[in-house]
Amino acid sequence: RRRNCAPGTNSGPWDQDGAGRTKCLIQRSLLIGIVAQDGTKSKHTSDNRSRQIADIEATLAAIVEPGQVVELRALKCGRLGTVSGYFDDMHLLAVEAARLGNSTPAPSGVYITLNRLPNALLARAANRARSVGKNDPTTADKDITRRLEFPIDADTVRLAGISSTDAEHEAALQRVARISAWLRTLDWPEPMANDSSNGGHLLY
Repeated sequence: RRRNCAPGTNSGPWDQDGAGRTKCLIQRSLLIGIVAQDGTKSKHTSDNRSRQIADIEATLAAIVEPGQVVELRALKCGRLGTVSGYFDDMHLLAVEAARLGNSTPAPSGVYITLNRLPNALLARAANRARSVGKNDPTTADKDITRRLEFPIDADTVRLAGISSTDAEHEAALQRVARISAWLRTLDWPEPMANDSSNGGHLLY
């Protein structure tokens, strides 16, 4: 995969203002959502849960290398606060992600890390998730030993805790489409493109 350019210059659509004012975020330890958060609670039968776990496992298979250690993190899990754990067993990760995503009250998001972590981080919480306090360590940029994926996340600039409007959402999707088109002219490969409900992101 070719990497011919870097963001932060005026040579591409990284920081252009458009309808809805969008911003792009690029960092090594970026977390991406692994469980859909649609703001509703459906009836969770065993069949539905099994399908959700299978869907999560399929997503993990597409973006996680065999044997890779991944942090699972869920935010604002009621009285538990932030929940975090480290996994090299993707089935156990999928089961825990589905459980957290369907818990009451619903977390604000359930995420995983993308890039290579030291296997030693498993010792923090091996194939399990637990509540962490503000002084407990979770993954930081300095923990990434190798970049495996290159994520680009675009969201509208808005007040915290407020979802994007339809127009803002569409502006963010247009932004990632322009970024993808621009990188294509530089011989970058086709990314995995996703709609995050409030914005959009690309994964190279």
